[in-house]
Amino acid sequence: MKTFFYHARSWALACAVFAAFLPASWASGDRPNPATDSVILVATEALVDPVYAQSVLIARPAANGMHVGIILNKQTPITLATLFPAHEPSKGVKDNVFFGGPMTSNAIAAVIQKYPGEGQKGVIEFTKDLYMVLSSDAIDAIIESAPNDARYYVGNVIWRPGELAMELDKGMWTVLPVSNEIVFRKNTSGLWKSLNEDSKLLYTGMPVPATVLALLLR
Repeated sequence: MKTFFYHARSWALACAVFAAFLPASWASGDRPNPATDSVILVATEALVDPVYAQSVLIARPAANGMHVGIILNKQTPITLATLFPAHEPSKGVKDNVFFGGPMTSNAIAAVIQKYPGEGQKGVIEFTKDLYMVLSSDAIDAIIESAPNDARYYVGNVIWRPGELAMELDKGMWTVLPVSNEIVFRKNTSGLWKSLNEDSKLLYTGMPVPATVLALLLR
């Protein structure tokens, strides 16, 4: 019995500590709607496709029922300067580029926390302080002025109309609110594992047992 209560209290405290460091929408269990909102998608064990297994994405609705997004946690061993050796400013980018997805794999995208400039084309807004930049001119401007304010990705992800909804119905993704802390996490190698485990604690859809709550509140 003592062992049970020790582990129950540890589990409850872990939930509480984790929730304390999350945005309010996480802690309250307020889930975004992928049909209308930008979201973080965490692959579940049901998603076995080799491209997307154990992946974490940011995605948002696009025109005609489509969705667009980018994989966040698949950093490559390749630098931007290696891809563009003749572009001197690319040597100032410290982090290696990421594999963003299998679509438009011949193009670079940048994710940045501030709007890249008025009148810029090829900019997708995830939130008011998070943007994906697709225009080569705008990306060049970022690299030349603030190269390490952005992350750089090769390729992206595009869902056909209704495709993401079908994948969600099959249990392939856990949906979380967008968080800049997730998008710009320094070390992404353990990102999927931590989000997958933590989302199970927060979003199982089951109430925390009253006995566990009582232990937590002691």
